This record gives sequence, structure tokens and C-alpha cells, in this order.
Amino acid sequence: MILACNPSSLMPDSAHPQPSPGPAGHAVEGADVSLRWIMIWLGILLASGVLIHFVLGAMLAHFKRTSALADQEAARQQVVPSVAAARRQFPEPRLQVSPPLDLAELRTREDAELNSYGWIDRTSGVVRIPIDRAIDIIAQKGVPARLETNQGGAGPSTLQLLQGRRGQYIPPQSQPKK
Repeated sequence: MILACNPSSLMPDSAHPQPSPGPAGHAVEGADVSLRWIMIWLGILLASGVLIHFVLGAMLAHFKRTSALADQEAARQQVVPSVAAARRQFPEPRLQVSPPLDLAELRTREDAELNSYGWIDRTSGVVRIPIDRAIDIIAQKGVPARLETNQGGAGPSTLQLLQGRRGQYIPPQSQPKK
């Protein structure tokens, strides 16, 4: 027994009625997103990026210019900011506030040491003399030279040379001739 059924009679009150098919090749689904609006938003994003790029470039150039002018002014007036004055009490690590002023201070200290007398080690009697005086002494006495020819290739060691400076030179032992 075969039952013949009409499909429209099974679901007469369908909640999702299907449209009747149109002519072949003419059924096109509508677009969900407009390509025009996507292109507009991409253009806005691109323009914003370019604008931000130029604004930040101008700000960087302005800050470089004002920083260079401030550094020149501080170097010209030899002004030490209050941060630099308080850095002696500031805990470690201390940052270098003014490199040109620090370099000038270092060179002043070095020049004072090179051109003045002073103790290096008071207990051992080592003193510092001005460099001009040291050059004069070396010019008068001459540069010390070795007395031996050192043909064997074994001269005094560094320890022996240092001891010789203090008057405690230990002469090297003579090597037996072969």
C-alpha cells in the first residue's frame, strides 16, 4: 500500500515560507556590508595615521630644539640645577646630571694632582711631585738602563724591578756558562 502525499498539505502553516524560485541566473543575494563604507573607514584610518605621524615628528623636533637651547644656556652660565646640588645626598645609583660640568671637574682635579706635591702613601714614604719637576729630574739623571746585555734572554723580573725602586733590588743569580 503506497500513500501518495502532497508536500504542501503536510505543512500548510510553515513559519518560514520559501520564496518561489525566480528565473534562472537572476537570483542574487543582497550584500551584508557596503564596500563603500569599508573604503571610507580605511581612508579615515590612513589619514589619521599620517596626521599622527607628522604631529609626533613636529613635537620631537620642538623638544630637541628646546633641549639643545637649554643645554647651551646651562653650559654658558655654568648653572647647576638643584637636582645636581642635591645629588650628593641622593642614594645610589646616582645619575649623571651634567656631563660637561662633571668632565670639567674631573680635569680640574687631575690637573691639581699633576701640578702639586702630595702624599701617595705616607707610611711607605711615597710622594707625588709635579710632572714638570719629574721631567726635569729624569732629564738630569737620565733614564735608567740595564747594566748587563741580557744575552740569555732572562733579565730581572717585574718583582725585582719593583724592589729595585725601593732600594731592595736582588741581583739575578749568574747562570753557568755552557
